[in-house]
Amino acid sequence: MPTRPQIKGRLTLLPRAVVLAICLAGPVLAQYGSQQQAAQQRLVPANFNQKIDSQGFQWRIDNYGRVQYGTNNCFGSSFTLTVNGNSFRSRQPMMTPDGSEYVLAGQASNLQVTRRIKIDVKAAAIRYLEVVHNPTGSPVNVNFTINMQVGQSQFQTIVSDTGTPHPTSLGKKDCGVLGYADPNTSQLAVVLYMAGARSKIKPTLQIPNQAQITYTYQVTVGPGKKASILHGAAQRRLPALPTGKALTALFKPFTSRGWTRDLPRDLRRSIANLGGFGFGGWSDIDGLTTLESLDVEPSKSDVLAVGDNTRLHGAAACDGLSVATRYGTAKLSLDKVAAVVGRKHTSRKPRVFLRDGQAFAGDVRVDKLTFTMNSGLSLELGVKELDRLVLHADPKDGRPAEGVVAMLETTEGDRLALLPTPDSRLRATMPWIQRGISLTDIRRLTVAEGEVGHQFLLRDGSRVFAFLDGSPLALDTLAFGQQTLSSLQIRAIVAAADKFANEDDAAEIADPHLLLAGENVLVGGIDLPAIHFVTSGRDIPVPPNQIRLLQNVSVDPFGYPRGKNVFEAELWDGSGISGSIREAVLPVRWGEGVAQVPVGDVLEAHVPTPTVAGNVRRKVAQLIRDLGDPDYATREKAAEALAELGYLAKSQLEEARKQTSDPEVRRRVEKLLEELQE
Repeated sequence: MPTRPQIKGRLTLLPRAVVLAICLAGPVLAQYGSQQQAAQQRLVPANFNQKIDSQGFQWRIDNYGRVQYGTNNCFGSSFTLTVNGNSFRSRQPMMTPDGSEYVLAGQASNLQVTRRIKIDVKAAAIRYLEVVHNPTGSPVNVNFTINMQVGQSQFQTIVSDTGTPHPTSLGKKDCGVLGYADPNTSQLAVVLYMAGARSKIKPTLQIPNQAQITYTYQVTVGPGKKASILHGAAQRRLPALPTGKALTALFKPFTSRGWTRDLPRDLRRSIANLGGFGFGGWSDIDGLTTLESLDVEPSKSDVLAVGDNTRLHGAAACDGLSVATRYGTAKLSLDKVAAVVGRKHTSRKPRVFLRDGQAFAGDVRVDKLTFTMNSGLSLELGVKELDRLVLHADPKDGRPAEGVVAMLETTEGDRLALLPTPDSRLRATMPWIQRGISLTDIRRLTVAEGEVGHQFLLRDGSRVFAFLDGSPLALDTLAFGQQTLSSLQIRAIVAAADKFANEDDAAEIADPHLLLAGENVLVGGIDLPAIHFVTSGRDIPVPPNQIRLLQNVSVDPFGYPRGKNVFEAELWDGSGISGSIREAVLPVRWGEGVAQVPVGDVLEAHVPTPTVAGNVRRKVAQLIRDLGDPDYATREKAAEALAELGYLAKSQLEEARKQTSDPEVRRRVEKLLEELQE
């Protein structure tokens, strides 16, 4: 009976038939890297067929990412990209399998550039993400320039979304411009989204004529880092030039919370022109080591990986598998294992990845491990000669076992499933408070990259940088029972139920919260009867719950103060206040304690929902009843008064819309609510 061939040391010691097959595959393996990367991102070669969105507008993209034509030749080779004066060229146009997003990789000005272009059929808009990677060891200043050209008649006028005609830059509250076309011509109006309204990075504009708009962004990209610019466009038929809220509503597709949600998290965090203070500069908090780190795409077969290019498909089997860790020895069955890493891996650290998301590093032992290729050839493997063995994909991969509340990664590279441990608290120190944080409070935690300390994302939405005191922590683990770890051994923690959506973004927080210097977010209310604004030498006391948005306007784009602190406050009743704040410290009720925050550390404060006094609620109720009054003048007066109350009336208007059977009341209520939409 013939013996099974063995791998002993290098791949060149494989049987001649296998070596010959690999040699013959050389031309294919030479380009395997780029193909493998495309497969991991689930991309296919791009085709540039015309697409029609939900409003019937046509879109056609070319291999440079430009929009050709549009409806009625709305565009003339628009959205060309230049980087530091050099035109973008795509080497390998790819797209997602459903054709909804193009991924065009190329180079410009010695920088790696990728254009990600999504035609959002539902929103009837196109989204561009211009990504640049700086491979050098020094910071690089990058100018992104985008040019939009009309294809038919000129625009009649060009205005910003707040109504500024022919702007040369976006104003403090602007997010884009509208090119309005005469409805008697075939040229459509074009909505151009250019930046988040609160962004500190906005483009300069050049409008040499009514047929062309060029906008340029300036971004500094750190060594080895990536940065990106987000922008978009929509075609619209407009019978008249919109103003006020009707103009703002045109930009709603670009400002909705779902506009960037499908982007990979690392790319969302690289966007320079989207948010205000405090987002995008932190380390990536997906800190846990995962199967993706093995650079092997799981498939229907098991995969034996050797180096960067060799992937053999087949089926693995063994008589026994165990790993001796610092916490104890785990005996495992192969059906519970997602991957085995041997000593030939570049990390030189044998590890076992489990299908439930755990990972154990240590002395890995496998009895009679064999790998039978789909061709029928069988190989015997040993851990010393093994690089990576990735088992076939399973729909349950990555799902924690029943009862697991969190996954903890240690600095040694283990990932342990944690069971509820009620008394375990991390003792964290921040500039404004010392606080015990329980495991059940944590959504995500990771070591701060390049710094001493940890970054916390809590279940309430708070996001803080803190120092741990290194005290021992007793934890109940699924695999090894109770273990005691120093808090300094913790590299990362992720709650088991966390879906990695972007709830950490400030726009997702529904409770009062503050954005603070150092990219910290505290979810809690200011614990004072009133904040005292000093304007023109006069004190104006304002209860914190009446403030819709408070902004420190005396800091630079990076959150550093520029002289005396000056604040602007937008109140829920529509009022506005500008001036300094008399209080030196603002107490913020956070969890079980009160953080003492110096006023100079406050970049923004948000109260997402207004507090409505009883007398105001009674007034609103009467005004809503008056919307159905037989007298037309009374109905008009009530509508004007409700519009003046604005957001203070919103919740009662929403309730009235559900309950009223009067068509006149419903019509007026719906109109008022429509005007309140942001």
